[in-house]
Amino acid sequence: MKKILTIIFLLAYQLAYCQTKTFKVSNGEFIKLIYSTLYFFENYKDSLKEISYSIYGDSLMPMWKTKVIKSIDDYGQFPPLKVSELDTNFNLLNDLKNKVYLLNRADAKDCYFLKNDKTLIRKTLHKSHIWHQVEYGEYKIYKVDLGNNRTIFWANELGIIYKTKNELKTNFLPLEYFYKYNQYEISGNKSEILIKDIDSVNMETGYFDFGDYKITLKQKENSKNEDRYTATKNNKTILDDLSLKYYNNKTLMTYDKGSLKFFNSNLKIDSQFQYKNLYEGWDNLEFLINNQIKKISIQGYIPTFQKNFNGVCGTVVHYTLKLNKNNATLISDRERVGGTTTTENFPIVSKFESDSIVFITNQKEMRWSENGGFNNQLILFKNGKQGLYNFVLKDTLFVLKEILPPKFNSIHLVNGNLVINKSGQEDFFDYYIKNRKMRFKKINYEKCSYLRYKKIDNTEGWIDSNYVLFDDKQ
Repeated sequence: MKKILTIIFLLAYQLAYCQTKTFKVSNGEFIKLIYSTLYFFENYKDSLKEISYSIYGDSLMPMWKTKVIKSIDDYGQFPPLKVSELDTNFNLLNDLKNKVYLLNRADAKDCYFLKNDKTLIRKTLHKSHIWHQVEYGEYKIYKVDLGNNRTIFWANELGIIYKTKNELKTNFLPLEYFYKYNQYEISGNKSEILIKDIDSVNMETGYFDFGDYKITLKQKENSKNEDRYTATKNNKTILDDLSLKYYNNKTLMTYDKGSLKFFNSNLKIDSQFQYKNLYEGWDNLEFLINNQIKKISIQGYIPTFQKNFNGVCGTVVHYTLKLNKNNATLISDRERVGGTTTTENFPIVSKFESDSIVFITNQKEMRWSENGGFNNQLILFKNGKQGLYNFVLKDTLFVLKEILPPKFNSIHLVNGNLVINKSGQEDFFDYYIKNRKMRFKKINYEKCSYLRYKKIDNTEGWIDSNYVLFDDKQ
């Protein structure tokens, strides 16, 4: 008998422990929530009495003394709510049991559901190229008994849930302000607020839908492995180990180990080809195929990897450096940062006489800012030849230091690459400095990210951004 009583006591204790804490507040005709403070208003003569509460621990505590006000303003997370308009006998624990309160968008899901009778879970999923979880929280919920069989439920840091006209409503973030005809509009994207069976709401991560197929990111074997994907339909694997790089709603683009493939919406190969090399640009891909460059636009595609983007700030100092016959003039534009523009002149100091000097852009003027763009290299002209020099603004002087003497036919930029030419042979500056020899007759820009070359032995080919050579004969 004692054992049975103990079991009954434990069951009763667990049930009481799991149940939602209930507060009774029966002096309100209107309610309003401002962040984590709940305000109650009741009519008082020709005015209103206001009393506010917050939850501390498991207690509902008055915030300050009751005060008399003339009217209720609209400031807060939702307009003042009339208690008499609330549905009677509302019980959130019944309405949300085994269900999800869902804000559903094409690229985001905000899911609210019960963990138990006293805990509400918020799980927020976003889709970049795959669905991933960006927020998860567990919040204790409280029942507020307003009298006359009318109740609301309140979760600190989230807000309240109530029911009017047999419709469940909430002011949960980010749902407040957007309620209209059961539609929400956030950043121009219309969304629905739904209550669905919990089993019908997909809260998985690491996948995206492609028509009737599910494309899932596979677990990497180690941190150096690239992302690989599996395509399934009805839990059956259709394609495995995909080196997926871009996709849209009609096409999957994969490339790996010299093979590019396009899969259509039925996961059949539309086209494919082999390539020697590729360059991944911002708007297009450039493939080296059969000694030709093939460009493929990636506008309208979603990348399955994070693209690097270096942002810049406009509120920085901008500079202009001008080369004159015997001096350099530095103009510092500080107006963007609240300062004034200054001008300084630096006499040019060099051990070498020259006919003229220019920046490596072949201009007499260079502009840059604190975001970047500065280059301290100069081209010096002497007796029809060119040399390469560094410069430094030292104290009040513009000092030159020789890198290459003025013995070269030309020093110039080819699509941003510094190329030097001597006696009909040329090469990239970095290669020449390291090896002291030339490999090419000509290096040309061909309106792509690869440069075209012709070697001294007349072999032609392409060179990529890492200076790897691809001879046409290969």
